[in-house]
Amino acid sequence: MSADGSFVKFVERVLAQASKDDATDVVIGAAGGDTTPVKYKVGGSWYDMAPPPARLRTDVIANLGRLASLPEGPFPKQGMIDITTESGHAKWDLKAPAEEGEWSLSRRA
Repeated sequence: MSADGSFVKFVERVLAQASKDDATDVVIGAAGGDTTPVKYKVGGSWYDMAPPPARLRTDVIANLGRLASLPEGPFPKQGMIDITTESGHAKWDLKAPAEEGEWSLSRRA
């Protein structure tokens, strides 16, 4: 994955896979370390996804913020992502307590 925009495809792949697997929640981990942990919840179980390098976390969360139309200004922020992928259509509520903190998405029914 490079900084040439493949982070956009990464976000789309995460949401497509989560939707396909009927996930109810997705978490993009807090900044720190060499990678950014990404996991999603199906039923009562959490599953780890292949994480992006930590250097791309800023681009990944910026893309999430763009998709959710998050406003400029201080945190915390909330928004909604309405996305169609090859897995189908899904709506996700996004909660971003802090720029460097854990970002969470909950799927709307």
